Amino acid sequence: TAYAMHVRGTATKMLAGQMSGARCNSRWGACDTSVEPDLSLATRRLKEGFAFVGLTEEWALSVCLFHAAFPSPCRAISEFDNARQGSGSAAERRAVAS
Repeated sequence: TAYAMHVRGTATKMLAGQMSGARCNSRWGACDTSVEPDLSLATRRLKEGFAFVGLTEEWALSVCLFHAAFPSPCRAISEFDNARQGSGSAAERRAVAS
């Protein structure tokens, strides 16, 4: 699809510090799709520049693993709250359904 081609390599470009990565992920910015993602630089930065990488799809597990890797107190409920509920949030869907 056109959107898939528009955002192709965005995460890699962002890790490599290529500005087009950030612009391509925004509907407001112009995206130069001719810029090839620098995979080797992005991979090196991911291996050497991050002490921890979590997954949004596994948020609770990532939070617990972070606390296990870097001993620190868990902030109980507040770390697991959805602070950025969008229009498709579970709370909003429940409100509409009732």
